[in-house]
Amino acid sequence: MNHTPSLFRLAGPLFLIMSSLVVDAQLPSGSIAPDFTATDINGVEHNLYSLLDEGKKVIIEFAATWCGPCWSYHNTGALEDIWETYGPDGTDEVYVFFIEADDTTTPEDLEGTGTATQGNWIEGTGYPIIDNGGSIFDDYAGAYYPTIYTICPNRMLKESSQISADDHAAILFANDCAAANLASDVALLEYVGDGSGCIGFDTDIAVEMMNLGLNTLTSVTIGMFVNGVQVGLTNWTGSLDTYGIEVVTLPPYAFSGDATYELRVTSGDMNSANDVIEAEFDAGVPATRLLHIEILTDGWGEETGWTVEDDAGNVIESLAPGSLDNTTTYTWEVEVSADGCYKFTLTDEYGDGLFGSQWGSQDGYCTVRSVHQFPYVAGDPIASFILDYDGTSGFSALESNLNASENFTGDGAFGCTDPSAANYDSDAQFDDGSCIEMAGCLEIGQDFWAEMVPFGIHPSFSTSYFGELDWYDASEDVLVTGWVLNVPNTITDPSSGVDYGVHSFDIQSVSGLPEGISAELSEEYLTGGEQACLSLSGYALEQGAHQVQVAGEMSISIFNAPFSIGTFTATLDLLVQPNPNAILGCTYPGASNFNVVANQDNGTCIFPGCMDPAAMNYHAMFNEDSGNCLYADDVSGPNPCPSDINGDGLIAIADLLVILGDFGNPCTE
Repeated sequence: MNHTPSLFRLAGPLFLIMSSLVVDAQLPSGSIAPDFTATDINGVEHNLYSLLDEGKKVIIEFAATWCGPCWSYHNTGALEDIWETYGPDGTDEVYVFFIEADDTTTPEDLEGTGTATQGNWIEGTGYPIIDNGGSIFDDYAGAYYPTIYTICPNRMLKESSQISADDHAAILFANDCAAANLASDVALLEYVGDGSGCIGFDTDIAVEMMNLGLNTLTSVTIGMFVNGVQVGLTNWTGSLDTYGIEVVTLPPYAFSGDATYELRVTSGDMNSANDVIEAEFDAGVPATRLLHIEILTDGWGEETGWTVEDDAGNVIESLAPGSLDNTTTYTWEVEVSADGCYKFTLTDEYGDGLFGSQWGSQDGYCTVRSVHQFPYVAGDPIASFILDYDGTSGFSALESNLNASENFTGDGAFGCTDPSAANYDSDAQFDDGSCIEMAGCLEIGQDFWAEMVPFGIHPSFSTSYFGELDWYDASEDVLVTGWVLNVPNTITDPSSGVDYGVHSFDIQSVSGLPEGISAELSEEYLTGGEQACLSLSGYALEQGAHQVQVAGEMSISIFNAPFSIGTFTATLDLLVQPNPNAILGCTYPGASNFNVVANQDNGTCIFPGCMDPAAMNYHAMFNEDSGNCLYADDVSGPNPCPSDINGDGLIAIADLLVILGDFGNPCTE
């Protein structure tokens, strides 16, 4: 089928890729470092793998000349200390590279004389500097500047970050970063066999191994052990050079439930410290013989399909892509035989799953339940989820295993499963049709929820992140935008146990918010059963635990008249954590667009001033003309305000920046 997405959708992947460079997309620790050959600014050629093969450890700093945090770390001298102590003129065990990874910068920027630079990066730097290293940065899936990696002789890397020279040395000389020094040393790196399936059915077993020995590896024996007892063995033969990696396949094994599954090198090795890894296995959800499938399509329903297969790969029932309409709910009921291992696979031809919201449509969903009768009835007491996909992630094929030989007979947890409903039950596994639409906060466009339970603040999410403010998205770590304050219809006298009707709650104060955040209430006077939206604005500038309190006067109703029973306080524990993502922006207080929460400078700082070199108050650091140039003909005598360097009529930080920019340079006429 030919599918032509809209222009907006075609542009989407580019946007997502660009966004991923600002979050957590770089190569993770434990990855194999890509090789590179590059020539430094002194004309010397370097090859990474040649250095590693010599037994050297390598530190790479990816940076940009305009990057403020890069410059700050550069000036700590930590990497220079490593170079002097352990480099060629020291113990000759370590190599350090500075790789300027923004190819739009110039040699002048490296020298500190260009327009996109923090200073002279060359002066005082003894280790090699590689310019125009953008392609190397791309090979390492570069996410932000600075990114610093330690690469061990076995070619595995670790993100070592902006740490001290001593902390770098601790990584460089740890046991797991040692060079090959034994004749025979096999290291098991990762279990790469099937990680899920059905109990009692054969599962493929495989492990990734590396030759850390000095000699070419020609044979090794690897066994599989369950609770310490050997259940499988493979005699591998071949030819694997030092630091080479190969996947070894073991005989299939039928996992039997909770146990410790290990793969071990049992012969052909001289170092037992790296011989054992654990094989993790997720057992298929026990299911009955009947399946209830429910799918809500996104805006591209024709891309969606599904199959149910047995353990031999035979298709029991399927739906090919091209038959479903957009944004429509469908249900199917499938029978499977009494015994067997089955696999349900949800497919999407485009590869983005039912994640329609990223393209301006709605998200779909897919649930697969094992049930005991057809048709499926909400709240079926013998029903269990095999798949519960909420549509907020992309995929081409999403698989879930089930074992039909074991029936699920436990009681389900029933209630309202709609987060936007007034009586949403976060513990409910099955929706029983009891959801009650919530008014109030939904009117301002936010997906808040509140249970009709005793007086209190009810969060949409109670964990927040430092420095950003937006509605929570599962793909990003950002701060929630609000809560719901719920006032009950009745309140109980603790001394007598008598229930009284709530007349009103008159809000008097909101306190305990983290610095930088302010709150606005949709209502300040509430009657029994009403709710108020507590909306947030600003940037969280204060980390740690905070107890947010909304205090007010509570009145009960006696003969339909209000009777005050004193001040009541609703509380919510809010945790503001360090933001795990890069917050890009201008990090210089003197700039007109200074971002107080930015932790990585993105080169967007604006310094207004005179940009005419012929003017008396011109300076090369100004990048936005303020129209205040001062020329010799404009003054008839001494400058009446000599401290106003940039001539804008104010003595401020911008003037100080001009002085600091020229500090140490000789005066010229």
